[in-house]
Amino acid sequence: MNTNNDQPENRPYELCIGVLDRSNHCDDATHDAVSNVVEQIETTLQSAMECPSGKTGSPKTFLQRCDTWLAKIARPVLKGFGYEIPVPPRRICGSRQTPVAWKFLFSEQCSNTQNIVDQITENFKNKSSTIHSVTWPGTNVGTSQDPEPHASSLAECWVLDFSEILILIWDGNLEREENIAFIEGALKQGGHIVWINPSATEQSACLLTSLSIPESAGEGLSEFAALEINTSPLPQHAVGWSRRFHCLAAYHRDPAENSDAIKASIVSHTKELRKSAVKAGLSEESIQPLIEKLLPIYARADHLAAVYQRLYMLSAKWLFRFSALAVSIVAAQILFFPDQLWIISFEIAAMLAALGLMRIARNEAWHEKWLNNRHFSEWLRTHLFTSMLKDYQTDQRVVASERLPFYRCPDNWFIDTYRPLIEEVRQEISHDSQLDHLKRYLIDGWIDSQANWHAGNVGRKRGSAHKNHMIGSTLFGATLLMAVLHLWGVGHPDHHSDVQQHAAGIEELAGLGITFLAIILPAWGAAVHAVGNMLEHDRIATRSEHMSRVLKQIVAEAEAANSIDELKHAIAHAEEVMATENHEWLVSLSFRNISSPGF
Repeated sequence: MNTNNDQPENRPYELCIGVLDRSNHCDDATHDAVSNVVEQIETTLQSAMECPSGKTGSPKTFLQRCDTWLAKIARPVLKGFGYEIPVPPRRICGSRQTPVAWKFLFSEQCSNTQNIVDQITENFKNKSSTIHSVTWPGTNVGTSQDPEPHASSLAECWVLDFSEILILIWDGNLEREENIAFIEGALKQGGHIVWINPSATEQSACLLTSLSIPESAGEGLSEFAALEINTSPLPQHAVGWSRRFHCLAAYHRDPAENSDAIKASIVSHTKELRKSAVKAGLSEESIQPLIEKLLPIYARADHLAAVYQRLYMLSAKWLFRFSALAVSIVAAQILFFPDQLWIISFEIAAMLAALGLMRIARNEAWHEKWLNNRHFSEWLRTHLFTSMLKDYQTDQRVVASERLPFYRCPDNWFIDTYRPLIEEVRQEISHDSQLDHLKRYLIDGWIDSQANWHAGNVGRKRGSAHKNHMIGSTLFGATLLMAVLHLWGVGHPDHHSDVQQHAAGIEELAGLGITFLAIILPAWGAAVHAVGNMLEHDRIATRSEHMSRVLKQIVAEAEAANSIDELKHAIAHAEEVMATENHEWLVSLSFRNISSPGF
């Protein structure tokens, strides 16, 4: 784990916990129950940070432990080929942990709510976590009068929408339709609902999971009277409370981080940014906040994306190669060594190697980490340039998610955590640069640079596609030749003589060789085709060609900008195009997880 002091401290994860009281008779026991739930969450998250694989972290199943042992065996082998499987650190450095900022959301400012706040704050004394509460903006602060029904409903919806964990104080009354409608709406949100019953405080808090009608319910009962509340115990692991926090903590302690490689990347990108700024007429001091705060984070995400991309490509390619190798081994044994059955053990070894590699890749989540880190790095790359514009802010998550709402959206735990840092950097940058200087920095350093990269990517991908097609065509031609030779009888030696008692002649060896190639070449051809289909060189080349053309059009639009507003419009267009392309890239590749090719 990298503990270099030059690296920025990890940003705190803001855990939003909403507290709603639908019972209207909270007492001290209820306040204590709420405080105990919060303390349990805090203890679970803290323990998971200190011991990620411990009881409250992500304890491994038996199969995952087997995968870990497989990784230990495969690590020296892959290292010999230049691939390094990251080794999880034995200890987590305290300065590199993910701190938690607790935000509590309340629907109204009354005496009961204030007592809950005071109780929680008391339990958080002398702890490193920070805590602050937010009351619904529409509340009249300082009044204890009951709010209007419409205002109360809006307040509850506000708390529900912005809460990752909802603590619901409710007596379990299902006779009121508004209670059922609220519970069903809260369950549809998908977050955790911690239910505390003030009329039964001796019972432990639990998760409210669903409302259902039991099979034993009588036909004469009304729909509401027949409903049953289904619950489950509170989660015992950090990932059970907040998957977003779990993912961010895992990202911050990622064992694939290489300090030397990141330092080299920071130096290289710093030179590029300063060169772009000087060429555009900007001072080096104007981009210093970008270099100090954003660039190290970008370099780390870019480095991790490259590491996990190589590992994913390794596993995806060799799964198909092991499949073809298994066919080759069994064919060689049958044709050349019919009495040496022990050779089949190599076929079994190839099949087990493919299975083990697939299990390691899935257990270590190489595919998911590659996609997420690449998405993060591209998001940060954009802000390395757009942060120079004053009062400019877009939300790439909204822009991209509107395109394909029925597909997987990117995990936004990283973006939500680091967005406040973007705003800090934006405030520190001096925004008195001239329009022409900003245009040159944004166009030359970002938009035109990305357009040129896509233009170069067209040639690279088409070259790789041509190479892959040539290999496939060669294997197909060789297979066709073997079939023709078989048709001519070259592959069918005379079996009237006893082969076991006479040395095989050249013609017979040639025939066996032709038979061997006729069997294995289709398998290797299928493997080459599968790898080429997975890498999608042709599709990516076409996509980059269109992206280059679109970005060049935006360059012309930005060049024609005569005011800062016109420049912002062009930059927003470029950001929308790049965000959408980045999102659709992630969506298309999310369906290409590691899977067994079959044997």
